[in-house]
Amino acid sequence: MMDQATDVVILAVDGCIGSTVHGLLDVFACANACASERAASAVPFAVRVISADGKPVRSYNGQAITVGGGLGPGADADVILLAPVMPATLSRAAISSRIEPLDTLSPWLRAQSERGACIATSCTGSFLLAEAGLLNGKVATTHWRAAQAFRERYPEVVLRESELVTQDGNLVCSGGALSYIDLALHLIRRFADPSLAFQCARMLVFDPGRDRQSPYLAFEPHKGHGDKTVLRAQEWLETNYWRDIDVESMAGLLGMSSRNFKRRFKAACGEPMTSYLQRTRIAAACDRLVASDAPIQQIIFDVGYVDASSFCRLFKDSTGITMGEYRKRFQPEAPVNPG
Repeated sequence: MMDQATDVVILAVDGCIGSTVHGLLDVFACANACASERAASAVPFAVRVISADGKPVRSYNGQAITVGGGLGPGADADVILLAPVMPATLSRAAISSRIEPLDTLSPWLRAQSERGACIATSCTGSFLLAEAGLLNGKVATTHWRAAQAFRERYPEVVLRESELVTQDGNLVCSGGALSYIDLALHLIRRFADPSLAFQCARMLVFDPGRDRQSPYLAFEPHKGHGDKTVLRAQEWLETNYWRDIDVESMAGLLGMSSRNFKRRFKAACGEPMTSYLQRTRIAAACDRLVASDAPIQQIIFDVGYVDASSFCRLFKDSTGITMGEYRKRFQPEAPVNPG
């Protein structure tokens, strides 16, 4: 345990996700409480919330967030935490409208990074780091729903949306909305000690062993590309994924050469048709695992695979867990019959 408290600043902006700000305060307060139970020494974290101008901000849910100061010399800290700046469901145009006005924060973020502060964020806060140019050439993650928009906007960032927490130098990112808890535990391990992080997780009744957000990823195909012929192919695949289909057959259905079809499909969708079809089948399998009690072997056959072992490997590579584990984690429990 460090003799001196690690100074943590949470930067909140108008429209940020308020639950993350207050949740981070709670997790670090829990860490301090756990530490005080173990010894009479000083608490390991000193945490405060700031805004750009030192004035309260209004969160995405409409509630006010009080702050203890603004940017400036007094805002320097060992750890800078950025609250998610927007929901992950915004369109690309809405993302630009939201992110670009916040570019005034970029010089301050770059200065904090240059002086050696650890800058961490969860969910869509990664857009703020990327906008400042801090993530260029570095590994990062973000909410899986915003991953495609992030990748298009910041092609120089090595985005790994399947990861729950990434660390590259002094920059730390975490994935979906509630991953701020994983992020906080990561920072507690790093700046205090692993046993304190584990004790804190136990107090919060939180699984500290999570390492991927891939089980939560949903396949959301890109259809705003403007290529009507490719869109026809996508719609056909999404309703006929169970059929035996290859690139040459699909091109023939569309009256195209296979070479031209492969080129146009990849240009429009960002991936070859074969991987698109695989992801469509995995998404269908996920839906059936949750919505039915059909045997796994039957589900594999229904989505168009004959080789069960091959599909099981593909499913685990994509989601990070087996089909049985997926069903156990996400299938709703049957209601208890009171009679």
